[in-house]
This record gives sequence, C-alpha cells and structure tokens, in this order.
Amino acid sequence: MDKLFKEMLSIKNVRGILLIADTGKIRCRIAADGGSSRPESVDWLALFHCLAGMSEAALVGERLRFYIRKKCEGEYLVVLMSPIAPPVDGSTQL
Repeated sequence: MDKLFKEMLSIKNVRGILLIADTGKIRCRIAADGGSSRPESVDWLALFHCLAGMSEAALVGERLRFYIRKKCEGEYLVVLMSPIAPPVDGSTQL
C-alpha cells in the first residue's frame, strides 16, 4: 500500500489519502500538502450512511473533491483532491 499511496500523492493536486473505518474513525491519514485539509471536521459516518450501497463515489465541492471507495467490510479509502485534479474512476487500481 505504501507504494500505491506514494504514487497517488505524486499526482498533481492530490492533497491527501485517508483510510476510514465505517464507524467514521480515521485509521490512517497521509497528507501531501502539509495538512491544510481538516478531515477530522467531516462527519464521515453520516456521509457513509448517505452512500450506503455504493462501492465508490466522487463528490466535488467548491474547494475540495473527494473520491471514496469502499475497500472491504468496515473500511473506506478517501482521496482528497483540489477540484481541478485529474479524475479517478473505477478503472484505477486501488
């Protein structure tokens, strides 16, 4: 996973990677931009409930884009990007 995370962080405008339990607790946080994002301020549990039944989702906001993929039972991979980062889709091997 370390190699994959380093490759993802080398993509321009990727700000960080999170592994989050389905309880909303952040298990792993790797920031590419010195930590200017504040993922702990997001109600991940509520977001995951809204995404129930989806294996992946891309959400775009004014200042941040999230790519979310359910990795296995009980864990989500979240990639934090600027809105202008290249898109990530299901063909990307995560």
